[in-house]
Amino acid sequence: MRVFLILIGYLVALGCSSTDTQSTRLDSEAFVDAAVDAGGEAVDSEAPADASTPRAMNAGYREGVVSYTPVGAETTRELPLSIWYPTSDTEGRTALYYNLFERMDIFENASVSLDGPAPVLLFSHGRKGFGQYSFFLTEYFAKRGWIVAAIDHVGDRFDQEATPDDIYSLRPQDVSALIDHLNALEPTDPLSGLISQDIALSGHSFGGFTTLAVSGATFDIEVLRADCMGAWSDNAFCRNLELDDALFAMGLQDPRVKASIPIAPGNTRLFGSGEGREGIGIGEITIPTLLITGARDRSLPDEDHGAPIWAALRGSQHRRLQFAEGGHFTFTSICSITGSLGMENGCDDSFIPLEEAHEIVNRYTMAFLMRHFFSDESGAAILDGEEAPPAGVFIQLKESDDE
Repeated sequence: MRVFLILIGYLVALGCSSTDTQSTRLDSEAFVDAAVDAGGEAVDSEAPADASTPRAMNAGYREGVVSYTPVGAETTRELPLSIWYPTSDTEGRTALYYNLFERMDIFENASVSLDGPAPVLLFSHGRKGFGQYSFFLTEYFAKRGWIVAAIDHVGDRFDQEATPDDIYSLRPQDVSALIDHLNALEPTDPLSGLISQDIALSGHSFGGFTTLAVSGATFDIEVLRADCMGAWSDNAFCRNLELDDALFAMGLQDPRVKASIPIAPGNTRLFGSGEGREGIGIGEITIPTLLITGARDRSLPDEDHGAPIWAALRGSQHRRLQFAEGGHFTFTSICSITGSLGMENGCDDSFIPLEEAHEIVNRYTMAFLMRHFFSDESGAAILDGEEAPPAGVFIQLKESDDE
């Protein structure tokens, strides 16, 4: 209990230290994107209709470790792993997230209720976060027949460990290592043989940057090199660029990811506009992308991040879901744990109620992925704007494949 109270006090102190956007950036606030220094019960209404996503009323949960050696590294990187999956179990040991937060209706090491390979949702947490912190999303998908997996990006977790200089290139590699791990489960593992090739990636904040990079956004390397020789010379990313120039130039896409859900993403300046040059930037993402943002995001203002990303995406397969009364922490489960974290940034009563926001995010995300993975058009009305979203929520479409 003492550790828990210390943690809550730490969260509150960080979350309420200032209402100024710039003062809550980078190392001064947990769970906020490192933008470039210049980033219960199952709900029955949205069950998948496709037979390849069997319905389950409960979610099982287990933990593990993903081990791999990043490009150019000499030491192994070990990442804490969280996995959610459907189960028919109705009782068992309850899950404990981050060794602190108990989830009464999520059963640890429960049996697996799948008859065949299931679609997979991966999740990447934000700056100084942890893999379970958007459990509203991960649990929802597991209860609807998906396998959901999240890793902790070591060096960029809540416990304030030292952040490595190459965190920008490490994070996308962490995601690829996670896919490798799932595909190489031991034959005796209950999930072995159940990992399909229908893989989606979602991430919040710095995890949104990670999602964009893995999805195919390319770096404006010529501009970045010039910036790092000048105004950005002392920037954290520039230290990473010096270490991994060739890696950024090549790009960090993993083609095994087939759909993308970046949520309140940051670090978008790294991708750049390409200044008219072909093959550069966010516009290189071809997989279906659902961008989710909040117009009142104080950490990564929508006009500086969400709007440029949406403008850069090209293709009628993409969608943008915008919350007029959404803040940065609206799209996490942290507010419900601490209460005070993120005041004036999604966690107080002036914003859309969290339960409502989470239900909308889950509904649109599920409909989007069901369309693109299973040709399931049961959510077409909400995805195509034929059914108006709730008040204060907006769905945007690209009118043509050239936009």
